[in-house]
Amino acid sequence: MPLPKPRTNENERDFVQRCVVNPEVVAEFGSIEQRVAVCNSIYQNKQIKKDAEQDWLDGWDKQLDIAERKEVAIVKRFYKSEYKKAIRIFQQTKQTSNFQTIFKLTDYHSLYANMYSRIGLRFANFFRLSYSELFKELDTSNYDDIWKQVFNQLGLQIGQRIAVDLKATTDKTLNKELTRFLNDPDLIKLNERDAARIITSRFSNIAAYQAARIVRTESTYAANMGTQQSARDTFGKDELIKKWKTSADERVRGSHAILHNTEVNHDDLFQGIMFVPGDRSNGATAKDVINCRCRVIYKPKKGVVEAEKLTPQTARQVQQILTDFR
Repeated sequence: MPLPKPRTNENERDFVQRCVVNPEVVAEFGSIEQRVAVCNSIYQNKQIKKDAEQDWLDGWDKQLDIAERKEVAIVKRFYKSEYKKAIRIFQQTKQTSNFQTIFKLTDYHSLYANMYSRIGLRFANFFRLSYSELFKELDTSNYDDIWKQVFNQLGLQIGQRIAVDLKATTDKTLNKELTRFLNDPDLIKLNERDAARIITSRFSNIAAYQAARIVRTESTYAANMGTQQSARDTFGKDELIKKWKTSADERVRGSHAILHNTEVNHDDLFQGIMFVPGDRSNGATAKDVINCRCRVIYKPKKGVVEAEKLTPQTARQVQQILTDFR
């Protein structure tokens, strides 16, 4: 029989009292002093693992926040640039729809490929640096180039799948807003420069909203896929177990709350529909992925690396190393 483990929310005193009379502990450790020492050690090691895991998750969340801010700025610039082109065409021709030279499908493909490449690489390196002791024995000189290609291709595939819908949304937005401006008597009275300023301001706000929505929908999946790729290259997928972690607050959707701390093998699906949070390749709907903040922790099945290696100090050091990615 295995030695007892602390239960969820069990304090140290209650655990030790239960542990010292456990038959397995009594059989293996003769004196009460030995049993108390062992039970105290079991509880303290459990707390170390818990603190280390939370520290790693905090670091993961911090990296996601950095990545999202950076990507929102990039996507917003793209939208603002394209909207400005539409405004110029509108002022010259009064055209409100069927813009053929802006928001091209290939633009969306590149936007997604580059976004996934940057976010995926950030999180692949975050995981790699967390287990840097293992990587000392591996040749990692080509990892970044390989990972960039993997994440770029993933982003390209997703961009190709949803670009038509994204373009339809922007076309609808352009038609709606430009038609409204065209029928606004106060705007018509303005000179071209003042009218352009008002229209540009409106589309700048729209660009900010659309950029934030896109990035926050895609970033969780890109980050989890970056972590997954790095974990696979570290341990091999057959040696991995993955655990779903929510943010454990009131914003977590019910379908994800029940998955909190669920562990499955690397190749298994959570809920039968998601390999990682944000995954839409197996039937997950928009309500399963939009604004999801969940993440997955990977650990080796056979204790290749114990959780204690991810100490709070290690995670903080990783944060410092990753400043180059900001």
